[in-house]
Amino acid sequence: IATVSHIINKTRFVRPELVAAVEQAIKDTGYEIKQKDTGSVIFSCRDRIAVVVPEIDNSIFADIICRLEPEIRKNGFIMSVFITDNSHDIEKEILTSILTDKNIVGIILIPSKKKSVFYNKLSRSRKPVVCIFRNIINSALPMVLCDDEHSVYKGVKYLIRNGHTLIGLVYLDRESGCIDECMKGYCSAVMEAGLKTEEKYMIRVPQHQNNTKILGRFAKSTMPTAFITIGNALSGRLMQEINELGMKCPQDISVIAYGNNGFNDTMMLNYSSLIIDVKTLAEKAVDILMKEMNGIPFEMPVERIRTDFRIRETTRVINTGPFGERAYDPEELFISDEEKMTLIRAKYKVALSFQNTKTYWSILQERAIRETLSQYGVQVISAMDANYDPKLQIAELNAIEDQAPDALIGIPVDEDVTSERFKTISRKMKVILIGNLPKGFDQSDYYSCVSINEKENGRNAAAILGEYFKDDKVANIGLIVYGKSYRMTNTRDIGAEQAIVNDYPNLKIIAKKEFPRIKDVYELTREMVEEHPDINGIYISWETPALEAIRALEDMGRTDISVSTVDLDAKIAEYMSKDMMVRGLSAQKPYEQGRAAAMVTLLALLGKKYYRYVEIQPVAVRPRELTWMWQKILAEPYPEYMK
Repeated sequence: IATVSHIINKTRFVRPELVAAVEQAIKDTGYEIKQKDTGSVIFSCRDRIAVVVPEIDNSIFADIICRLEPEIRKNGFIMSVFITDNSHDIEKEILTSILTDKNIVGIILIPSKKKSVFYNKLSRSRKPVVCIFRNIINSALPMVLCDDEHSVYKGVKYLIRNGHTLIGLVYLDRESGCIDECMKGYCSAVMEAGLKTEEKYMIRVPQHQNNTKILGRFAKSTMPTAFITIGNALSGRLMQEINELGMKCPQDISVIAYGNNGFNDTMMLNYSSLIIDVKTLAEKAVDILMKEMNGIPFEMPVERIRTDFRIRETTRVINTGPFGERAYDPEELFISDEEKMTLIRAKYKVALSFQNTKTYWSILQERAIRETLSQYGVQVISAMDANYDPKLQIAELNAIEDQAPDALIGIPVDEDVTSERFKTISRKMKVILIGNLPKGFDQSDYYSCVSINEKENGRNAAAILGEYFKDDKVANIGLIVYGKSYRMTNTRDIGAEQAIVNDYPNLKIIAKKEFPRIKDVYELTREMVEEHPDINGIYISWETPALEAIRALEDMGRTDISVSTVDLDAKIAEYMSKDMMVRGLSAQKPYEQGRAAAMVTLLALLGKKYYRYVEIQPVAVRPRELTWMWQKILAEPYPEYMK
């Protein structure tokens, strides 16, 4: 071995015939020599990098291994994987063996413990070592870690901004520095909000006890409305428990999963997630290791990799009704067979008074109302279209009053102008309002309000832009919002603006225009872009004005500007399907809202008075999700011409 070493490194004279024999052996065996730039270290192509991991059935660790391998191979080495089974004793045996193995020239380690005297031995060894994913306390080893503290802090702050005050943190019972950092981030966010940090909300789950219940320790009054789970397995366990208890996510409990990387984009698409950038994690670790092997000291003792926060369907805004009432979920609206027969025998009549009946949204809503009421023998005797004209709606309400229906389902065109007329009618029939209450209404002036969670609607639309521009250092954003006083739309617009400011620091709002009429949006869009040619994206209140904005952008040749809005219809979906400008939207589920309005009307006719406020959760729709979300939201097949 010594002679071969002298021949390869040319450190001593060796007889020419022996040199020739060794060189022939090198050629015959395929052994190659790789001279590093420093000229001081020589490795062969058969030299290996050891990757030491706790387990491989964890998707994060499996993903790390998959990302490390091409980076290691690219640098001319072979990767060898060693599994410690989260045992420090096994880990010590493996690392002791590696340190004496001359074919292993570097180590990438995911440690089993956060502190050990043995790790000091690693830092004193001649072999380069890089710690990845989990940290070691008071270690001299270079480390490439996730930004655990800030990630969980960011997730908890998001939940608090959305009205959650009881938030749980769920983590596996293991000794890990990253768990400590997650808990620190959780506690910081909770205390900043003036909430109490209680141990019962920081839930330690034993690693190998699948029967341990996460939710079983809480009474109904102390049950968290949201959880952050640290690790893939815990997200699934929590979701299973939510279902077993007859609850729903996010209606009853919101969930943010930290660490659901990789399959989050496929199987777990709908989880709101703090996603680890495993690719960057692996690249940085290998880069530092290669520098160490070449005698280049690492500049930063710890390098933090940021997480990507993706808001999906497992989180919701906690909302209440106009007078602080509990928000009922549509699935809680129930009519028994006996009550159904009562309705059929009564032959009730219902009238509809809408802002407009020609939009995709209103057509589906009306269809759902008619189909649901007809199942209970209730007749829709008129459906009035005010065409956004409050005076016309007042005239239509007069006509409806003359028809003397048993109930009215209405959407006020103007909160001020139509208020008195709606109030007068409410004394003669059951009034069910969709979306808004007219101004001056109190709880005796209507039976129920059925609404979309508008704050979340706006936040979803903001998230579309936030995700699209997540890799941009700065993205300039414009807002085109409704200029009239209309609670439903105003709440949505405020929610979008707050989310852009609070959740996406790289998005910069540089312009804001208010439109009193839809037809004004075309010129307002042109003005905004002419005043701010560097604009990257625009949020618009809903799809009809958004189409006017898109028309203006096309006429200006500015199809590079991205658009986010609310409400799904065929025209806006066409732009999404062609990847033109519309990067996504928040959808209001008009069919579900119409059905909920019909069910509340039936309950009103039966004399049940406690469903004062019913709320439907909107969903975010992105281009790649369009086909299957269309069926889910609009209750009809995706159009053939758009496939």
